Amino acid sequence: KRQVSTQSTGEESNTTKSALWAFEIFGGSTRVPIIQSTLTDYLGDVKLSRHINSDEAAAMGSAFYAALQSSSFRVTEFRLKDGLTYPVEVLVETKDDTPQTNLLFKTHSHLGSKRKLTVKSKDGANVTLSYAEPSTLPEDSFVGLAKYIVGGVPTNKEYNLTADPSITLVFRLSSSGTIDLETAEAELQVNEEVTERVRKVSNKTTNSTDEFKNATGTATGDEKTEKETNEADETKEVKDEKTDEKTDEKSEEKSDDKDKEKKNKK
Repeated sequence: KRQVSTQSTGEESNTTKSALWAFEIFGGSTRVPIIQSTLTDYLGDVKLSRHINSDEAAAMGSAFYAALQSSSFRVTEFRLKDGLTYPVEVLVETKDDTPQTNLLFKTHSHLGSKRKLTVKSKDGANVTLSYAEPSTLPEDSFVGLAKYIVGGVPTNKEYNLTADPSITLVFRLSSSGTIDLETAEAELQVNEEVTERVRKVSNKTTNSTDEFKNATGTATGDEKTEKETNEADETKEVKDEKTDEKTDEKSEEKSDDKDKEKKNKK
């Protein structure tokens, strides 16, 4: 079983033995001779390296990662890409439909990722999380992970539903490797009758509108009359100016004639 586990690890990581040039081991179990011989048989010419403290390496890394997640400490930021070790499936059971089993998170799914699942049911659902491949687990491991009861879905007595409610389940793979049902929301299709009130138009409104039109028409007529009067006054003023100019010209001509007569007499 140890040999099978070692081979499956290489296959899942898409890494061949020929691509390896070093293999660092740490942890207390690496001191066990059977573990070392199993790794040596699998790696072949690649030698096992032990350049870090097997007892403190994992503890120090965990401490730094915990400090990075806390706001009380300031440490150099680093990113850790960790994934799920074993695949997890979800079983959804409803009263109206047959149980459905779906793969929720596959192997090496990144921690912190989300998955959505939509189920149609008017009576809620029972949700069960478990490992998808129990044969790959260590001996005496628990297969089941968690159970949830989704209820409180509105019924036809409360709303005039046209179809079964659509329940959306959101699962989150936390940074600790646990899977939680984060939210469960129901979407309803409701048929409602809407009534609108129409206001009646009274005769008073019509009369006032007619009066407004008449008043507007009269005002427009007065404006026209005033405009015509102004134009007539302007025409008279122009005529008076022309008459004055002619009178001045005649008087000038008469004065010139008198001056000529005086000169002739002299």
